[in-house]
Amino acid sequence: MKGHGLAVALVGLSLAGCNDFWVGQSEVTENVWEDDASGLVWQDPSSGSTYDYDSAVFYCDGLSWAGYDDWRLATIGDLRSLIRGCAATAPGGACGADEFCSDGSCRREECGGCTSQNGPGTGGCYWDAGLSGSCGLGYWSSSSYAGDAAVAWVVYFSNGYVGNVDKVNPYDARCVRGGP
Repeated sequence: MKGHGLAVALVGLSLAGCNDFWVGQSEVTENVWEDDASGLVWQDPSSGSTYDYDSAVFYCDGLSWAGYDDWRLATIGDLRSLIRGCAATAPGGACGADEFCSDGSCRREECGGCTSQNGPGTGGCYWDAGLSGSCGLGYWSSSSYAGDAAVAWVVYFSNGYVGNVDKVNPYDARCVRGGP
């Protein structure tokens, strides 16, 4: 699976109440990465910040990036579509977690991931080499864990791990556009 990147350079002047990206007169490059296999367009790099679940949803829903304002927090299936080099948790792998199976029966031993920092991405991340950002943190999905509304699915791209955590925990957000 391959993808390609696109950079949008924006130049502007700071005005009160404007987007946080504008500080004085500056140029900000807002990159996106399109996954040719899924057609999804990803914020690249990720937010680089940590959020609880509700704040991550709010962040992506309000994001204006690279000329687009229709971003959303990725589903667990969307996030898994980014996994490269870890067959068990990549799409079609033995880990069953996705939008259609989000309860305990989907959380199998195979969801435990692969050798840490041994993926094809920069720094050993288990994502495409074309993506950038840190894979040291887990990434929120918008998919809640069936049976417990206080829990959501996450992916750790440092080892391809797919699991679920309480929504109050701090994780990163990589917003996506397109798809469901």
